[in-house]
Amino acid sequence: MSYSTTQVINKPLIAHYDTFESIYDTYFSRILNYARYKVGNEEDAHDVTAKTFERVFRNLHRYQPTKAPFSSWIFSIASNELKKNYREQCRHKWLSFDQAGSLLSNLADPEDKAIEKETYKHLYEALSCLKEREKNIISLKFGGQLTNREIGKMLNLSDSNVGVILYRSIQKLKKELEIRKVTL
Repeated sequence: MSYSTTQVINKPLIAHYDTFESIYDTYFSRILNYARYKVGNEEDAHDVTAKTFERVFRNLHRYQPTKAPFSSWIFSIASNELKKNYREQCRHKWLSFDQAGSLLSNLADPEDKAIEKETYKHLYEALSCLKEREKNIISLKFGGQLTNREIGKMLNLSDSNVGVILYRSIQKLKKELEIRKVTL
């Protein structure tokens, strides 16, 4: 993209659909990766991503560039959708026949899937040793591919504070994985 998101947002309303398409193309994979990090489930990650872009589309006219960078605004929407998803998951802890069938049909090589599942299990267990803020920063950095500055603006932290929290969180994860004798 040769122009900034702010330039795109400030176009007249007639260009709303083109603007949204540009935003979608720019942010889709980053929002999806962020959601994957947070929910650990492909189907839920896609649902959260879809709901995020639906809200962005409906509220694009409300974005104010003077208040926050666009990336902060869109990731805040994604964060809110993740919270809604979490609350919904807590209320409905069941697996539909469709979900069970899709899980079974996605199995390629059973041995590879078992190894991958075990690795993810260990990683999520190790992530549970982190505080919620640390998990969120890791998700935004590696899932959402945000810079320390963007994360800092979202969470009201300095760039350097975000970097320190990331470094310490990764060190904790490494230590936890070493204790579990897990290699990634």
